Amino acid sequence: MGIFLGAEVVSNDADIDTSVGKQIPLNMLLDADATFDNYLSRGSARTAEWAAREGREGCYLWGGVGVGKSHLLQSLCQQAAETRRYLPLATLQEFPARSLLEGIETSSLVAFDELDSVAENPAWQEPLFDAFNRCRDLGVPMVFAARGAPTTYTSMLPDLRSRLSSLPVFQIPRFDDEDLAGLLRLRSARRGIQMSDEVVAFLINRVPRDPAAVMALLNALDTASLARRRPITIPLIRALKLL
Repeated sequence: MGIFLGAEVVSNDADIDTSVGKQIPLNMLLDADATFDNYLSRGSARTAEWAAREGREGCYLWGGVGVGKSHLLQSLCQQAAETRRYLPLATLQEFPARSLLEGIETSSLVAFDELDSVAENPAWQEPLFDAFNRCRDLGVPMVFAARGAPTTYTSMLPDLRSRLSSLPVFQIPRFDDEDLAGLLRLRSARRGIQMSDEVVAFLINRVPRDPAAVMALLNALDTASLARRRPITIPLIRALKLL
């Protein structure tokens, strides 16, 4: 699935024109696993999740690495993908902002991910401000994700910071042990892997407190289990020496 830029879907190896006539090669896809079927809804983030999915105006989400912001934004854009647009700004920050944001108001929803990568970049300030106003005027919901709240970006264009602060703002908390165990159960069940509570507890007590680390471990265990034709048990985990 391609990243949405302007009024078109830009798929693998596609190009878009810049304002100076150069071609920008793009090779970006949404993560096929970043769907709501694979998303762990957490009680501590339930209001923020509702605002992102159902809120008419959108919202602003902030939190550290690995709290699920990108997964949530991409999941939003996996639905009705022909009219929803996902912009990973850390990847796009070197591209001409006005060209990338042109026609953004024709979307049914816009997800601006990794806003912190351009939050204090002068070249992005007015284009983002203009895009925000165009979307707001047409009632297009916008969901922003960043590592910090709008007020932390003191070098940002004040009018843009004010616009962002006018949205419902939510902090997404880090995963605790219960969340990580829930994620492990969800993603293993999605793969058809049977994992006992004892195994889940054994893993969570030893794996780094990071969803990416949990998923990397699950991938390794799944591969090893299939190769050995053995279920995932504590003796197998110990034998693999993955922890």
